Parts: sequence; structure tokens; C-alpha cells
Amino acid sequence: MDFKLFLKVLLKRKWLILGITILSSMATFLLVSRAPKIYLSSAQIATGFTERNDEKNENAVTIANKFNNLTEIINSPIV
Repeated sequence: MDFKLFLKVLLKRKWLILGITILSSMATFLLVSRAPKIYLSSAQIATGFTERNDEKNENAVTIANKFNNLTEIINSPIV
């Protein structure tokens, strides 16, 4: 019996409920569309290149060159 009464009240107030829903959706869209787009991200990547590498005895220039090549590969578009 209470469920039927609840449905009657909802059907009686359907335009009010629909109006509030549409009005709040429009307000939310306007507020979100005018907000500044700010994205914050951070990442770490393990390269395996170090300044002290006793096994290979590579100098700093070679390591810097490898690291620069790696950053260029990461920043380049996918082909």
C-alpha cells in the first residue's frame, strides 16, 4: 500500500523532479566547461644507465649520449 502511495506522489511531482534534474545538469555542465583544464602527472622510468658502471667501464659522454637518445625515443611520435 505504501509503495502505491509512493508511486502516486512521484507521478504527481514528475515535472518538478524532471525540471530539477535538467536544471542541475545544465548548471553542472556550465560550471565544468568554464573551469580551467589543469592536468598533473608524474612518472619515473628506469633507464639502466648510471654514471658508475664498473662492469662496462663506459665514460660519462657515452652514458649521456645513450640517455639523450633514450629521451628522444620517448618523446618522438609512434611510427
